[in-house]
Amino acid sequence: MEQCHRLGLAKMIGVSNFTTKKLQELLAIAKIPPAVNQISLRWIYEQGASMVAKSMKRERLKENIEIFDWELTDEDRFKIARIPQHKKVTVLGILSPEGVPGVDLSEVDVVEVNLQLEYVDLYLIHWPVSLKPGPAVFPAKREDAVPFDFEGVWREMEECHRLGLAKAIGVSNFTTMHLDKILMTATVSPAVNQVEMNPVWQQRKLRAYCAEKGIHVTAYSPLGGQNWSGEGNAMLDSEVLAEIAKARGKSLAQVALRWIYEQGVTLIVKSFSKERLKQNLEIFDWELTDHDLLKISQIPQKKMVTASGLFSSEGEFTSVDLAGMEIVEA
Repeated sequence: MEQCHRLGLAKMIGVSNFTTKKLQELLAIAKIPPAVNQISLRWIYEQGASMVAKSMKRERLKENIEIFDWELTDEDRFKIARIPQHKKVTVLGILSPEGVPGVDLSEVDVVEVNLQLEYVDLYLIHWPVSLKPGPAVFPAKREDAVPFDFEGVWREMEECHRLGLAKAIGVSNFTTMHLDKILMTATVSPAVNQVEMNPVWQQRKLRAYCAEKGIHVTAYSPLGGQNWSGEGNAMLDSEVLAEIAKARGKSLAQVALRWIYEQGVTLIVKSFSKERLKQNLEIFDWELTDHDLLKISQIPQKKMVTASGLFSSEGEFTSVDLAGMEIVEA
């Protein structure tokens, strides 16, 4: 394996389904330690960084959280420090492209953001919102909003895909209206639409639309997200979900995650708590009942993230209509 790495036949080498005992035996003789498995996750954790590990296999998910009750040795860390560096980003999002014809997103990818990558796995347009060129500020000034050139921006996204800079391209926070504008001229359809979704904001219309168009939906804020206004979390405060959780012997969060999973939607969950991480994985060996699903379908809907929240409450929109940027769609 190390010879393959030296010959350039493999940029990285690693192992799969190795126990800590087997990994210790391997590290005792390795000149190049494995770059994959629990070792890599433990190393990331020891750097004080958050990580996003993805798998659909229950056993692999369990392995991914078995990294908290042991530590790498100084020798392990020394060997890892000598690993040849190859930078890779799984998902890259454009927050506010200028949205004008001729914007070279391939240069944004490799040069302006300075990621030093050959490609990304998934390249997203973060919002259907465009701002005047200049330093990014939050909240943005209303007068800085400009019309979003759906055709022009998506054409450049497709060019990134054609050039091999992005294996897949997609969008985030797009409504059916926004997707219609892209699909009118698209030669490559968005692979993903990443949107706010949970039992309190179920995105029924959007999910049906995306299923028809072959666009996969990914849910962010599956537990309701963080409400900066201080009004509380409608999802975690839901009496309906609390009743179902009590009856099923599960946590309210597990009920919410199970519901999203049963909709065929990918969910993005983040936590630093070992116990919460374990609980988040314990949603695969049980199902919600038809009665549970009926009660969840009747939960009053409330969206937290809005396009208007990106902008200051002061000033006026001078060249765009807020309704055209808004992402609220039940």
